[in-house]
Amino acid sequence: MANRIASLMGSALVFITALWPPAVLGQPSEPELGERIFVEGTNRFRAIDGPRDAAKGLQLLLESASLKYHLAPFGLCVALSAEPEITNLVEAYAWCQVAARKPNKYAAQADSRAKEVLGKLLVHEGMEAVSAAKRREKEYESK
Repeated sequence: MANRIASLMGSALVFITALWPPAVLGQPSEPELGERIFVEGTNRFRAIDGPRDAAKGLQLLLESASLKYHLAPFGLCVALSAEPEITNLVEAYAWCQVAARKPNKYAAQADSRAKEVLGKLLVHEGMEAVSAAKRREKEYESK
């Protein structure tokens, strides 16, 4: 009898586990994971919770963006246009444009930074770089 009860309880636990969302069971949901990775990434730029490591910060922000965390494009916009170790104006412009189109409190700042980055691209790298940045923007928006 005790074995039968234990077997039924085990089956019930498997059934409940299959139905409950991961966050209830202690595993973060995709948005929570994206946010956590985003925070870890931004901390790498400020040397919080470890040494400053812009390359690792960039990697984490890109991972957060792949999880569709809503602030990741703005983080990439700022990092790629302001961090000397990883500055890439083509990528920065693309991410700024993506961030400017997302409904959040940073959209206006992203739009302003996109215009600034576009001006720098045109002056320092020419029309080919501007075209590349606009192609990259379309690529990111389609994801």
